[in-house]
Amino acid sequence: MRPPPTFSPSFPPVRSPNRSHSIDTPYPTFASKSPNPPFSIRVYQDEGASPESVKMILFTFSRCCDPSLYSITPISAAGIIDEDWEKNCVLIVFPGGAANPYHRKLSELCGNSGNARIKEFVRNGGNYLGFCAGAYYGCHSIEFDKARSLEVVCNYELGFFDGKGVGPAMEGFDYMSARGSYASRFEFAEGTERFEGVTFFKGGPYFVRVGEGRDA
Repeated sequence: MRPPPTFSPSFPPVRSPNRSHSIDTPYPTFASKSPNPPFSIRVYQDEGASPESVKMILFTFSRCCDPSLYSITPISAAGIIDEDWEKNCVLIVFPGGAANPYHRKLSELCGNSGNARIKEFVRNGGNYLGFCAGAYYGCHSIEFDKARSLEVVCNYELGFFDGKGVGPAMEGFDYMSARGSYASRFEFAEGTERFEGVTFFKGGPYFVRVGEGRDA
């Protein structure tokens, strides 16, 4: 069983001078204190992935994870299909953007083995984290903008949540503008401690278990 990433939400690690992580440069890379960190976190970067989401995920994980333990690097669809990325990986992250291009490049229905490898990775103790489009992509089925102009209603193969991802959870979403963007408050627990925060939210889902109504 692989250990989960070590997060420190209230006290992120101090920046090391040899770490390059300017938020103004596209797809920054993050040097480590260790030349060969024992674990890796891979962030999907390919068709459908929002450049802003990829950039912010790389930046945020570089601030929350011990760089002597974790390398944080992008991975493409071809990388998921062809590379030996699972060996030291503890977490694969799918960013916001649009999930159908993820499906086209990774699905067994389209003749690709990417989804099968991700499912096997999780069965063997790895972890999957999806933001927005990545959250939809981890569901068994989705209903996005149903009965409206942007409708996407379909099944996906990963099925980590055996139910539906339904959205947008908040009104006003528009692909081509900032409409439907919110500063959304959230709470989470780590052990016996509870934390609060504010996150950017645009177009993401809520989740419905099979046979139930709106859940979370």
